[in-house]
Amino acid sequence: MTDLFKQFVREQKKQADAAATTPEQDKQRWLESLRELEKLVRGWLAGYIDDGIDVQTEDVLLNEEAIGTYTASQIKIRVGSHTVKLKPIGTFLIGAYGRVDMEGPRGISRLTLVPANASGPKALFNAEPPPEQSVQLAWKIATPPPTIKFIDLTKDTFLDEMMRVVQGA
Repeated sequence: MTDLFKQFVREQKKQADAAATTPEQDKQRWLESLRELEKLVRGWLAGYIDDGIDVQTEDVLLNEEAIGTYTASQIKIRVGSHTVKLKPIGTFLIGAYGRVDMEGPRGISRLTLVPANASGPKALFNAEPPPEQSVQLAWKIATPPPTIKFIDLTKDTFLDEMMRVVQGA
């Protein structure tokens, strides 16, 4: 068993060395992912501006042990008398490479940045960023525990979640 564990440790180190990035690179990857999410959301909601949707962004201060304190954009969507916030939580998380909570008056939905082919968090224990050339990341909706599944974030799934957090389910 000792030799098997030694081999395991060496393989983990090798993988970590291959994927090594600096904290600044990690932060920039995360901030770019947030900008991509904002672009998607603005595109999906653009056709509803005349119907009464208002989309704004505001800076929020985040603090993560691995990358320190930094500013990120939070999206605020006003629909009728309700406000829905897309609040960035962070990038160094267990089970995802980033998370944004969609908070409405009647609920929260978790948007997660995960490998594009992931259907659930089964093997995502390491929050280290993936090697850029080998893993494509995508925003997905994470269902509530205990059985977490990832649902592709599309215009329809986003609008469904937005109605859910405003009206309740």
